[in-house]
Amino acid sequence: MKETAARPLTAVFFVDPTPLSAAPLHAWLAAGHRVAAVAVYHEVGHSPRMARDRFVARLAPRWSVTAATRRHRIPLIELSPPLDWDALVDRLAALGADVLVSIGFSRLVPSKVTATFPHGGVNIHPSLLPAYRGPQPFHAVVRDQAAGRYGGLTLHVMSERFDRGAIIAQAAAGEAAYRQRPEAGFALGRLAARLVSRDLPRYCTGDLQPVTQAGGVWPEAYLEPGPLVLAPDADLKRLRAVLSMFVPSPGAAVKVGEWTPRIAELSRVLGPPSGQSPVLRRRTLDMDLADARVRLWRDERLLRHWRRLRGVVALMREPVSV
Repeated sequence: MKETAARPLTAVFFVDPTPLSAAPLHAWLAAGHRVAAVAVYHEVGHSPRMARDRFVARLAPRWSVTAATRRHRIPLIELSPPLDWDALVDRLAALGADVLVSIGFSRLVPSKVTATFPHGGVNIHPSLLPAYRGPQPFHAVVRDQAAGRYGGLTLHVMSERFDRGAIIAQAAAGEAAYRQRPEAGFALGRLAARLVSRDLPRYCTGDLQPVTQAGGVWPEAYLEPGPLVLAPDADLKRLRAVLSMFVPSPGAAVKVGEWTPRIAELSRVLGPPSGQSPVLRRRTLDMDLADARVRLWRDERLLRHWRRLRGVVALMREPVSV
């Protein structure tokens, strides 16, 4: 039903506590709308993602879910298995919210939950649907070198199956946004903020009608367990992209004889391809690419922590703008 009068809307956010979720949450609030609650899911016990988000809240609050809940006094609902959806329905119904917004939430929200809201539930999916349905679209797009065609975000209606609902709006990111991991996160965060603050209200008022997803066969967003193994014919550009997007998680590796060592950083370019065999050391690896011979740092815990710290520093320097 179309609403004739514009008014502030109230949403409940179901999120993964990452910058991609924080940016649209802050944008929704900045646009004058309200948030009745924020729900996060994690296994029983310590949640590394929540701990990291709390750390980010102190240094870069505009990219933190925790910072938004604290500043605006939004109730935080922490969900753990086993999920009692019936009890949650009663709790959500009491909030009187208009719409449920899901961003990176790892569990399928049943229809009895979305039916609690007058405008149902919507989800932001990090690819241009119907391409790359599934749990790992960001990395699958990079793996397939498909960012120029399918990189971006889709705002869609939630349905009984993951990523199958009608499309409300889309925002393409372009290949350039996927060259470095921090920059990719910033670009997608801003696009998510735009979809939530500009397009979602138009959907709720009936001014923007969702469109059924196209049929046919589309690439899917599933990765093999473990790190991405760099192809033998990879060039320097491909190496940089894989290191930026796949390290520290899910990781990157190369094949060296019977070994598949994980790699973390490009140390330096040694020159053109030498034709020599790879040289594997305790902390480094020298090897030929299609267009260069390079020295790589092997993956170590200290380097992983260093990359995460660099990511937080990048968040501190980056403004959120819609």
